Amino acid sequence: MEKAERNWMIWGAVGIAVLSSLILIVPGKNPLVPIPFYLLLLAWLIGYGFIAALPLIYLVEFWFLRRKECFGKFTLNSALLFLVFNILYFWVAWENGIKWWGKLHTQLVAIENAIGFFILIILAHHGEKWNSRSIQYSANLFMFLLLAWCAFPILGEIP
Repeated sequence: MEKAERNWMIWGAVGIAVLSSLILIVPGKNPLVPIPFYLLLLAWLIGYGFIAALPLIYLVEFWFLRRKECFGKFTLNSALLFLVFNILYFWVAWENGIKWWGKLHTQLVAIENAIGFFILIILAHHGEKWNSRSIQYSANLFMFLLLAWCAFPILGEIP
């Protein structure tokens, strides 16, 4: 493994862990730090180990796919799939988000997600189109950062 790839792996995993841990640091309803529902579910299941879940998935995925010809296409298709599921999630959970978190909070989180996924799709598309490994690695890392930060936020009552 080249040093640049090792840096993508290590520092990417650290960044994902830092973003995942923000839900412990930032209290209350903060639209800048929405709580992804799957991270909260993992926190209930495995305690503080939830912080390592996404970084570990990133490390495994990056390790196995980093040199494959399909890496850019995989990242683009994954980003599109997450985008579709995120849109469906907001469509289904919108009313609960307004009821439990407020209209402004729900709208801000939706805007963050829209901007984040727009940037992700552009990065992934350009990485695939230009066959640039650095752009593909950036898109892949950005996808995991988006998943750790604001994708699929809780838009209902927290039990």
